[in-house]
Amino acid sequence: MAEKRFYKYSGIDLFFSPIAKKLTPLFIFLNLSANKITLISGLVGILGALSFSSNNKYAVLIGSLGYITYYILDYVDGNVARIKNISSISGKFLDTFMGPIVAISMSISIYIGARETMSQIGI
Repeated sequence: MAEKRFYKYSGIDLFFSPIAKKLTPLFIFLNLSANKITLISGLVGILGALSFSSNNKYAVLIGSLGYITYYILDYVDGNVARIKNISSISGKFLDTFMGPIVAISMSISIYIGARETMSQIGI
C-alpha cells in the first residue's frame, strides 16, 4: 500500500507539483510504472547534465530543460505510485538513489564546461 506524503509541499515544490499533477494522467494512460518513470527521469537528467559540459549555449539550454524535466518527473513517479497504490522497497531505493546520481552528473558536467570555457579565455 502506498503511503501518503510525509511532508507538505513548500518552496519550489509549490511550482513543480501542479505541473506534475497535470502530467500524471498521461503516464498512467501510457501504463508506465513509477519505477520506469524514475528511470526515464534519471536518464533525462543525466543526458541534460552531459549537455551542460558543452560550450554551445543551446546545448546548455537543453541541459537546463533536461534537469527541469528530471525534477518534474520525480514528482510524477510519486504521484503514479500513490494513485496506483503501489509501493516497494526497490522503488523507494531507486527514487532516493536517482537524485544524487543526477546531482553528481550535473556537478561534474558544470565543472567540465567551466574548465573548458576558462581554458579558452586563457585562465
